[in-house]
Amino acid sequence: DSLLSAYKFTEANKELDTYLQNEKNKNEQDSVYFSLLQYDKRNKQFQPFTTGSDSMFTPIYKYYEKKGSNYEKMRVNYLMGSIYRDLEWPTEAQRYFHKAISLSESVAESYDKNKLLMMIYGQIGELYRYKVNLDLSIEMSKKSIKYARKINDKLFISNSLRKIASCMTDKGEYAKALKTYPDLLELKEDSVASSCLLQIADIYIKMSDFSKAKTCLEKYEKDMNIKSPLYEISPGYNHETYYSIKASYFFDTNKIDSAIYFCMKLTTCKDKDYHIGAYDCLAFCYAKKGNKDSVIKYQDLCLLESRATNEAAIANQIQELQSNFDVSIEREKTTKAIIQKQETENKALIIIILLGVIIVVTAILLLIKKKRYAQLLNQYQRVLFEIKSEKDKMNVLMAQDRQDEFSKQENKVATAIN
Repeated sequence: DSLLSAYKFTEANKELDTYLQNEKNKNEQDSVYFSLLQYDKRNKQFQPFTTGSDSMFTPIYKYYEKKGSNYEKMRVNYLMGSIYRDLEWPTEAQRYFHKAISLSESVAESYDKNKLLMMIYGQIGELYRYKVNLDLSIEMSKKSIKYARKINDKLFISNSLRKIASCMTDKGEYAKALKTYPDLLELKEDSVASSCLLQIADIYIKMSDFSKAKTCLEKYEKDMNIKSPLYEISPGYNHETYYSIKASYFFDTNKIDSAIYFCMKLTTCKDKDYHIGAYDCLAFCYAKKGNKDSVIKYQDLCLLESRATNEAAIANQIQELQSNFDVSIEREKTTKAIIQKQETENKALIIIILLGVIIVVTAILLLIKKKRYAQLLNQYQRVLFEIKSEKDKMNVLMAQDRQDEFSKQENKVATAIN
């Protein structure tokens, strides 16, 4: 886990392979943790999650939701949000990201917590940018920078500042966007500084300040060792953005042949989103040259590529709607199950309460009965005592009467004798 946090993927893979060989000796907790690390590794290596990843991750998610700490719950919610991000279901992705943020309130301050919040806010910013809500995207990026500063992650701060500047550029706030770059360049991240030159050049082109745009492009080419006439870029660098900005620069400065050259380079890129812009730009270039056949050709290609992109977008929207519908049904089932469980528990509670009341009432009645019985017993004993007392009195009187009668008889006998 610590190796993945440090982006040491080779060493992390070795540890995971070692674990996998001994997996049979591990308990459930270790097995689930191992699976979690597999998903975390994939996310950190920018390997997109594919269809079905959400279903496969669900058992891991449920395990930590039930048995994990609040930080672990944060982590699985972030990963589930990342899965839906790659599946292009932004609504579901945001739901899990925001749940992770809510959980963070009950997690103690730590490096890991701040790093996770940094990434979560960064991802939410990207989702808002995807939804073309640029103000909220900027707000979320600023929040991600707040947590990045806590852990001193300069590279993340640089990328977030670039995103903010890009959003401001898209809003047409060029002056504000340019003010962002000095802060960015102060971080002295060489890998970011060169890319910033392209964004700054793009802003100057939009502002029609072509001399400054040219200066930025020349400096970028020098830093990246890009030489004419081929203008080839080393693999792994953002050549699409470079070709696109160069095409815009030459088109706006009326150097049409150079613009066509870079547009043609764009059409060979893997990212088809750039193809639409390239075909559109080629149509305008040939319109300036008066070549109607080429204009029609590239307009048709632009239309076909746009239609394919729109169809893909519609398919994704339908898929997202279906997913939301499925989630709603699942939530409804879960809610019904919870309600039924609560009703059963309530019934059981009512029965327990009634039994308790019956026991209490019975106990009270028994106490009352016992008390009454004691009273009756006392009364009965008192009556018996009184009867016995009267009987004793009668016996005494009767004994006296017999004694008196006996005395009289004796007197009579004595008299008779005399």
